[in-house]
Amino acid sequence: MKFIQRLKNQDRRLFFLLVVTFVNRLGYFIIPFLSLITVRNFGFSIQQSGLIMALGAMGLIAGNLASGLLIRKIGARDNIILAFAINISGFAALYFCSSNFVLVDYCPPFISPDDPIKVADNADAHEEPFTFMYPYGMPYNQIPKFSSFLSHPNGVNEVKLIRITIPGKGTFSQALNTVLSVSALEFVRGEEHLMEIFFSDSPNAKKIDLRPQYPLVIYI
Repeated sequence: MKFIQRLKNQDRRLFFLLVVTFVNRLGYFIIPFLSLITVRNFGFSIQQSGLIMALGAMGLIAGNLASGLLIRKIGARDNIILAFAINISGFAALYFCSSNFVLVDYCPPFISPDDPIKVADNADAHEEPFTFMYPYGMPYNQIPKFSSFLSHPNGVNEVKLIRITIPGKGTFSQALNTVLSVSALEFVRGEEHLMEIFFSDSPNAKKIDLRPQYPLVIYI
């Protein structure tokens, strides 16, 4: 009770600063959840997520050290306003840095609950390909480029492009567009289903058309 009475006798500006600081510190409760989000939704490894958290802590330490110098130059009031503005801007930037490729856990009966398949959130778009992460437990930025492992007697050693034609007229989901932006895949709309595999991007490439038995065309 004495503490509350002393607090009431203080300047209202000090009370306001105390409340603002308390609310600001509540924002740091996001940090433990941020580590989970970076691993589960953004595909980072545990080590990479830990590095992000460590960099954040180092930023706090550096900011506290720099604030002492700024107080001498611009004053305590302006320094506090600047710190809050930077802090708010940083958390707001998280919204714009979010990925369109959101992963959800898919765990059929034959899969261990401890190792679910990471699938994209476009699973309800039945006209689109089923998009998942492989290997299931490996972040997408660590998946090896299997296209460079090919070795064939006819000289084929790399997949240049895979073009998949999907019937329909609508636009593709954000998850599928994200896949297109980071891979050698191309999805287009057309009259019928078709897959075209380009082992060569030369205009004189040999064309092997397996239609109508299979909706597949190969260029080597």
